[in-house]
Amino acid sequence: MLKKISIIYSGEDKKMKGIVMPMSVVYDKSNKVICFAEHKKKIWIAAAFIGSFFGVTVGLAGLFFSFLAFLEPTELHSRLGGFLLIAVLPSFLLAAHAIDKIEDAEKVAKVEMLKKCRVTGTRF
Repeated sequence: MLKKISIIYSGEDKKMKGIVMPMSVVYDKSNKVICFAEHKKKIWIAAAFIGSFFGVTVGLAGLFFSFLAFLEPTELHSRLGGFLLIAVLPSFLLAAHAIDKIEDAEKVAKVEMLKKCRVTGTRF
C-alpha cells in the first residue's frame, strides 16, 4: 500500500512551464521514498503497454473475422470483424495519451530531482 504525505511548496515552485508539480511524496512497500512523478510514470507505462497490446490483439482478431466473412459470408463474422476493427481506435488512443503523459512525468521527475539536489547540495 502506498502512503502519501503532503509537502508544502511556495507558489512559484508549483508550476514550471505549464507543468503542475505534484504535492506529495509516495512511499513504496519497503518504506523507501520515491518521487510521485516516477510512480505516475510507471502507471502510464503500464497503460501504454496495455493499450498497445489490446490494440494489436483486437486489430488482428478483427482482421481474422473479416477474412472469415470474406471466405464464408455470414452476418455474424461480418459484424464482429467490423466492430473489432473499429474498437482498435480507442485502444491506440489510450496508448498515445499514455505516451504523452509519460513524457510529462519525466519532465516533472527531472525538475524534482534537480530541486532535491539543489536543496541537499549533492551532485548527480
